[in-house]
Amino acid sequence: MNALTETDIYRDRSPRGSFREIPIIDLSPLSGGDSRSLEALAQEIRLACSRVGFFYIKNHGIEQDLIDRAYAAARRFFELPEEDKKLWHISRSSAHRGFVPLYEESFYETLGATTANRDHKECFQIGVDLPPEHPNFVPGIPLLGQNLWPEVAGFKPDMSAFFDALTELSRRLFRAFARALFLPEDYFDASITRPPSVLRMAHYIENDFPADAANWGISAHTDYEVFTILHTDLPGLQAQNAGGEWVDVPPVDGTFIINIGDMLELLSNGAFVATSHRVQNLGKERFSFPMFCTLDYETVVAPLPHWVTAKYPSAYQPMRSGAHLYSSIIRAYGYLRKRWHAGELSMPEDADVDTHFGRSKKMKDVS
Repeated sequence: MNALTETDIYRDRSPRGSFREIPIIDLSPLSGGDSRSLEALAQEIRLACSRVGFFYIKNHGIEQDLIDRAYAAARRFFELPEEDKKLWHISRSSAHRGFVPLYEESFYETLGATTANRDHKECFQIGVDLPPEHPNFVPGIPLLGQNLWPEVAGFKPDMSAFFDALTELSRRLFRAFARALFLPEDYFDASITRPPSVLRMAHYIENDFPADAANWGISAHTDYEVFTILHTDLPGLQAQNAGGEWVDVPPVDGTFIINIGDMLELLSNGAFVATSHRVQNLGKERFSFPMFCTLDYETVVAPLPHWVTAKYPSAYQPMRSGAHLYSSIIRAYGYLRKRWHAGELSMPEDADVDTHFGRSKKMKDVS
């Protein structure tokens, strides 16, 4: 790899972050494109990551019928009585999978505020299904294991198919992100053999709560992983630009939304920014499907050498991808916080609780 000058790497550093809209990127070159079209795609992604942290993708290869079946399966589950949904409560999983009821996840408490936020959503989460006899199962690694599958008609086959399609898309995107980072396109292949990536089915409930700082759909945060693939049915998502303004990220037909996470910010030494985002509480029922794409738990992530310069020295300590993810989840989920405080589980020893990601230090109050 040729050495890159500071101008090569940071040529978009000054204007980055002043976005008012989200770019749309065509993934067609990933399906047999030549080297010139693949490099043009990498440049588009590079600019979107440095200037915005969000972008839409079209020609992604996932059929609409599969998306529609996923929405229908999620709706069937969330229509169940509360006592039935709790049969698959996430606390019954050893791998952080299953039903997440209202107010179980709390970002304000994570950030040390005196009162918890009230994010008006419930969720169901699945990941790579690894029973103990599976060759990729490693005892003792958090966040790896079996899914909980509710007894809802069509739920397991339809959500499994959607998860598999998103996993395949994520592998293609990892290769595109590698090119955007000036790396060989197979750079991440060895680090995504058994990742604790999760597909979340989020159901934002209809409500009449005031739309204030205590009542979000989901409050402001960055994602802990490398990147997120998102499909949603209604507006409400907003991303924060460098001026502190909240920019709408509505659904666009035929696309998924991509946002970069903490680990991609770290790899790029802050040149790509994990943009803070939130979902407004619009009072309407809303569905959202984020796929949080990450690296194998034991993967050590550090700023890539060619993104570290004399003018921009390394701004992050190396950390295990899984340790950052697991420690963030422990602080965010009530059932895990209780176990932590009771001494029933331990925070990863190399968890860096002082590292903040995003354009500014994470906020306790985003009103």
